[in-house]
Amino acid sequence: MYLRDKTALIAGITMIALIVGTFVVVGFSIGAGMDNSPFEDDEAAAYLADVNDNEGALIVATAASLAVDGFLAPALAVLLYILFRDRSNLLATFVLAGILLQSAAALVADGSNALLIGVADDFVNGGANGISAGDPALFETGRILAMTSFLFFNIAFTPLGLALISLGLIVARAPEGAINPPRWLGWFALVAGVASLLAWGVVASEALFVFFPIQLVASAVFLLGTGGWLIANRQLQPAA
Repeated sequence: MYLRDKTALIAGITMIALIVGTFVVVGFSIGAGMDNSPFEDDEAAAYLADVNDNEGALIVATAASLAVDGFLAPALAVLLYILFRDRSNLLATFVLAGILLQSAAALVADGSNALLIGVADDFVNGGANGISAGDPALFETGRILAMTSFLFFNIAFTPLGLALISLGLIVARAPEGAINPPRWLGWFALVAGVASLLAWGVVASEALFVFFPIQLVASAVFLLGTGGWLIANRQLQPAA
């Protein structure tokens, strides 16, 4: 079958590219230093000003996020299904569906962020047709876009968590098949999956934000480790 002998190599490269892209998103987002919240009435205007002040970093973060969510993640979802369906077709299907649903929700957040950057610029500097800076309509529009982005970012973590747990179970526990990365790597996917589900707790308490870095680190270990292993074992072919 055409390119079947390249599946492991392509999957490994995609895994590494995805985590590199994710670190670009996280790095530039943190570098923007957004200290205010669009959910607080007295901080929303300052939040839009922060977006405008850090426009360059946020453009890079949004562009990288669009590449990850719109291309790399969906491609990896399909590749993982092809690689591991012989070990557990049910779990591989959950991986495929979970990552695709995560990508769809994340793209809504990415699109909201892209629009937010433009609205924040108009809010601070004035918009087209003589719309003045600080216009109430721009304020509400920007705030809604920011809250939509935060909401769908968190929503995306639910299907992602289910996908990572399913993937971890395949690698760590499922019977061996054509492609068998080291089983210890699967436990990192399991940790990342559980942390993804628990990250929702940040809505109730900011202390639970700790699950976001746990998820990121565990995902990085799994993706880099498994991606490197697949590249090193690129001669392996998935089951027909």
